[in-house]
Amino acid sequence: MYKIWRSIFSNGEKEREHKLDMLDMENNFLDQEAKENAENSDPNLNLATTTHNSDQETAATSSSCCARKGVITELTGNAGLINNSMSFSRQSAGELFRDLNIGCVVEYLVFQQDEGIFKVVKIHKILEHCWELRTILGVITQRLSASIEIVELDKIKINFIPKKGDEISLECIVQLDDVYVDKQGEILLVKKVSPTRIETNQKCIIERVFEEIAVLDNNAYVLKEDVPTGISLHLGDTVRVDLIECKHSTFTRRAIKLILLEKNFGQVKNKC
Repeated sequence: MYKIWRSIFSNGEKEREHKLDMLDMENNFLDQEAKENAENSDPNLNLATTTHNSDQETAATSSSCCARKGVITELTGNAGLINNSMSFSRQSAGELFRDLNIGCVVEYLVFQQDEGIFKVVKIHKILEHCWELRTILGVITQRLSASIEIVELDKIKINFIPKKGDEISLECIVQLDDVYVDKQGEILLVKKVSPTRIETNQKCIIERVFEEIAVLDNNAYVLKEDVPTGISLHLGDTVRVDLIECKHSTFTRRAIKLILLEKNFGQVKNKC
């Protein structure tokens, strides 16, 4: 199992940020070049050209049209998404559509219809095919208020609140080429975070209760914030929990969901 935040993400993220910076610089250069060409071109020639072209070609010769590069992040039978923000139709990709996959790097023309509103006019070509979706195992080494190191929680699919020590599975877009001899590749985008394994409906006994956590049997614990409102745990209570694997202190499992079944003096709170 990888400790990805130290061994994978640190170097990979720096390379990724550098590539993204270079991509932004290239896109800015292409935008400026298109603008200068439009300013220096003959307006009468542009008018004559656009008169005989289709609507799509008209947009492509407009001063508001520029070439960009991006990554296919979503794909359906008739459309797709570039960089999670720029939608395009099957028609705009033409014959290239059948060769597109999630993770492909493409060069495309984008037309500014209104201020701040862009439309993909045409996908010119596929630049890279060597990106793929992978699932990678890891352990959370640091938990910040809104992110896990470099993974922003509000931009990925996640069905639990991760804590330090949780063992997780990451669904990632990974770049592969001849540089990566070990075939591990470079993580470019995290799409989903989930526990490596979850044990549902496990019956446990409360062994100790502290201010912020309660200790369960079988090397498990539960945080106070994960205990339902109105429930106060005591020594000997019987609970039903969903457990995930973790490495925190001496604990190997953490409860992410809890239902109180029976108080230590026999009062049944819930029957499930």
